[in-house]
This record gives sequence, C-alpha cells and structure tokens, in this order.
Amino acid sequence: MSQLAGLDLGYGSQLQIVRTNYLYVATKSGDGGTNAQNATFLQLFNDALNVSQTGGGLHPLTCDYIIPLEAGSGNAEPTVTGAAAAGLLLPVMGPTYESLAQASGLDATASSAADQGSSSNGSIVAILALGLVNVTVSGGAITEAAGLDILGGTGGHVLALNSAIMSLGVDASVDTGVASGSALTGFWAMADVAVDLAASDGTPSVEVNTTPTSPVMKGNAAGTTATVLSDVTGHSTADNYHIISLISLARPY
Repeated sequence: MSQLAGLDLGYGSQLQIVRTNYLYVATKSGDGGTNAQNATFLQLFNDALNVSQTGGGLHPLTCDYIIPLEAGSGNAEPTVTGAAAAGLLLPVMGPTYESLAQASGLDATASSAADQGSSSNGSIVAILALGLVNVTVSGGAITEAAGLDILGGTGGHVLALNSAIMSLGVDASVDTGVASGSALTGFWAMADVAVDLAASDGTPSVEVNTTPTSPVMKGNAAGTTATVLSDVTGHSTADNYHIISLISLARPY
C-alpha cells in the first residue's frame, strides 16, 4: 500500500491516508492452486503492470493483496486472502486476516486475528474513496482497463463500508467477546463489492495452479531470466481481473 499523506508527517504519523490496491482474480473452479502460487501470481501481475510504468516509482495500481475467487491451499501467505465473498475481511495494511495467528503455542490472548487486532493491521478510521477497474490480460501483458459502475445501493459503497466498519467495531461476537472496538476495525468486509465483481468477471477461467512453484524473481543475483506472467499457462482470459483501489484514513499503531 502507498502512504499518500499524514496528519503531521506521513511516515510515523498517528493518522495516515493510505491507498491499498487489491487484485481480484476470477479463478477457474478447481484451479485455485496453493497460497504460495497465489502470492507468486500477484508478484508476476505487478511485474507485468510495471513494465510500462513511466514517471518514476511503481505503477499507482500496483497491488498489495490478491483476492482469489477460489481459495488457495496450503500455508497462509500475508498477501493472499481467502476466497472472494461478501463476508471476506480485508486489511488496508499489514498481513491478511487468514495469515494471522498461524504460529503454534501462542498464549490464549494471541490465538486469533481479532485478539491481535490493531497491533498487526492498525485501525481503519474511515473509508475515503473506492474504485473498481476491470483489467484485460493477454499474452503476459496488461493491455487495457475500464472503470466499473460501483453505485453500491442507494448511498454508494463508501457510505456503506463506513457504516459496516462502525458496526464491526461493536460486534464482539466476532471473537466471542475477547475483543471489541478498534481491535476489530483493522479490516473491512467486501460486502456488495464482491457482488459487483462477481457480476463483472465473466466465466472464471484463470488457472492459478499453473503458476511456477519455483519462480525466478526479477533482479536475481545470478542474472537468470526472470519468470514472467506469460509463464503461467492459464493466465490469458477476458473479464477475469479486477483491481479494487481503496483510500482510507487509518491509525497504524
């Protein structure tokens, strides 16, 4: 996620304006692959996105997390969420909900994501803006993008998400009463955003399970040719990639 500003200095400020980008992938049924493959897929997508980036820095839509339509298997990854759904909880910073509290032998007060709460993911004070973009990927290249209609009911997604975060903060039943308030506002639920994406993703066809399991990353010391998105044999599909870009006011702790 990119830090846009702070209410003092951006870095180290108690309140920060944060842009967080999520890559939604309409995974073909049965081809969700492992969480490690999803994390690699995210990196390869970002590499492809940044091939044509000019003006310095990373492309503004470089994604922080991947949201697969079908959940990956195996060990959790901090950049990989569970399967896309209205109730899926998403961070604006820090590790994904699914990757928290994976270690064994934790104290009872640190045995769930809600227990760790804002210490890992900060606290979302408000959602300021939300955008959805459909991205076309073909032959390992990101060729075009188009904005989606995201009215999100009578008040719009932003108002609905802010209300949802407020209600989540008092919903102690999420963690059987162990945590409440800001400890439960480190995440936002996809809600109607998931509905909009499902209506726009065509026939889910991305085969994440064809992502190389031993990728060669760009800039490796040996100078070996890096793995690229076109090395994922089942990646070229229409209407199967969307980017959610969320701008929030967050307290990082």
